[in-house]
Amino acid sequence: MVYNLPFFLAADTLFTNYWWKPETQDSMAQYVTNLKRAGSNASTDGPSFVPDKALQDIYSAATVPSPTTSPRGFSTALFGPGWTWEAATENPEQNWNEWWDNERKLWLGPLNLEDFTPVPDSPEGPFKPMAAFFRDLPPPDPLRSVFYTNFSPGVSYSWFVEGKKVMDTKKGWSDIDKQSSIGNLVWPRPTPSRQDVEQEEAVPTATTVLDMTDGYNGGNTLTLTITCPGSESEGTIWLPVQSLTLTTRESLEARVVYKATAPNDVSLRSHIDVKLLSNEEVDSRVFTIGKTTVKDLPHGWTSQTINFTATSIKHTTSVAMGFLIDVVRTDSLANVTFSLSLGQLAVYPTPPPQSVSVGTPSITGAKFAPRAHALNTNADALEGVLTWDTTSTFTPIDSDVQIDDPESITPAWLLQDTPASRFPTFAYFNIYTAPLQDAAAAAHADTGSTVFIGTTGLDGRANRFYVEPACLPRGWDTWDGAKFYIQGVTDRGEVLPWESCATVEHRKHGKSSTGA
Repeated sequence: MVYNLPFFLAADTLFTNYWWKPETQDSMAQYVTNLKRAGSNASTDGPSFVPDKALQDIYSAATVPSPTTSPRGFSTALFGPGWTWEAATENPEQNWNEWWDNERKLWLGPLNLEDFTPVPDSPEGPFKPMAAFFRDLPPPDPLRSVFYTNFSPGVSYSWFVEGKKVMDTKKGWSDIDKQSSIGNLVWPRPTPSRQDVEQEEAVPTATTVLDMTDGYNGGNTLTLTITCPGSESEGTIWLPVQSLTLTTRESLEARVVYKATAPNDVSLRSHIDVKLLSNEEVDSRVFTIGKTTVKDLPHGWTSQTINFTATSIKHTTSVAMGFLIDVVRTDSLANVTFSLSLGQLAVYPTPPPQSVSVGTPSITGAKFAPRAHALNTNADALEGVLTWDTTSTFTPIDSDVQIDDPESITPAWLLQDTPASRFPTFAYFNIYTAPLQDAAAAAHADTGSTVFIGTTGLDGRANRFYVEPACLPRGWDTWDGAKFYIQGVTDRGEVLPWESCATVEHRKHGKSSTGA
């Protein structure tokens, strides 16, 4: 017990052995409620530095054989997803896609809600997904916490940086740090609708799939396949993607990266938009939306950026970010199918005007510390810890600013004193390496020939990456040393240019590293 005490004191919940039987819950509750406070002597009158533990803080995985709710007040832990994967590993026909289909069905139900889901011996009635027992809430206000998603479930087979595939694996990878919203309004059941609701015509249908063969920043895209019935009139489709709660009268900027694919005889015009989640306010002036900026990106991607402000009379407004899609076709009576692949979506406070100085994020102070045993072992000489710092750099004083008098009150820089403007925030860092054959070659190493070896986040550390042989490319043991590259990705999904990134060189058997 003495070894478990530090963990118990730090924990806000306690998980019991999951072999507890339902009939033992009474004795377990009695035992827990009679525990004396830790941190005090025999008396309970003195101050306690340990918060009380309630029954709700204890998770029990006991099986409940009847629909009657236990009055003991224990919380519940679900072992279904992990157990099904462990049990299925013995089945040679089991694969990740099949497991993912079962996982999605457990939490969200079948893709078609009208499909029957058989449940053996179910006195509680028809099957209900876990989501049916919880209220869906939007993410935090982007004014306080930038909203960013690359539509990742936290697993994939590949990794992409600005549309370029930098890693491809057969067994795949998993990293809960990379998990983000998959679009709560579009996955797994998108709900496209006609913008011109007065027309009594069939609505489009759509399906979604996590495509792990392509991506922008991350390991996959969220690909939507939309089918529009034949129509004698051109129409606009509204496709909601993600719900948000916004503070009204505060300017925000949204940026989406996507790909659109359609048949040759179909023309698509799509642009990002924002609408109310409910119809409580019908005033069209509830939003002020600025001009849409469109930019073509490498590898077939396109970005769109808009500025908007919610002008509702309420303090906060629940909205849906999505796409308005105009479909123009040569044969109006034929059904048409097209796809939309979503790479990333970010919503954040509108950047300040050009008159305000904004810092440029960069990475500095990169260091490599080899493991102690690696200093004397050639085979492990590239095993160690990469660390670095981040900084914000302001441009030189504008030549138009004339400060002739030392007592002048004219500021050299006009700063917007907010945390977002003061210092950069990063979502994660990409790590690359290249062989260091000699000092001259390393000094002129081409970043285009570097090899991607991983990202931060797996160990819960922000500015730290552990280098081990398993992540290094083949042939690393023949290198004289290595040059490591640290590339930042901001919380808005922007990849830093190489000139703003950091490098560090390490030679085998060397006790120091050189950073830039």
